[in-house]
Amino acid sequence: MSLKNMSPPAAPPRLIDSVLVSKLLDMDAGTLAQWRYLGRFTDELPWIKIGRNVRYRESDVLAFISNNQTSCTGIGNQK
Repeated sequence: MSLKNMSPPAAPPRLIDSVLVSKLLDMDAGTLAQWRYLGRFTDELPWIKIGRNVRYRESDVLAFISNNQTSCTGIGNQK
């Protein structure tokens, strides 16, 4: 196999800890721990356990924020 035909390896996803995620979401890190324990938002905000450490993909956290953006509360907008 020629080196010319090989594509460069994909960059690994950036993993961030619960403290940084809690700051990005403006909530207590304990809330994230409760969500993991209760299984809340497991599809929307997946987490990775490496030994005793919990990490989140930065792209998943940013998608979670984007997907939960609202433009109204629904009050007064009902027809």
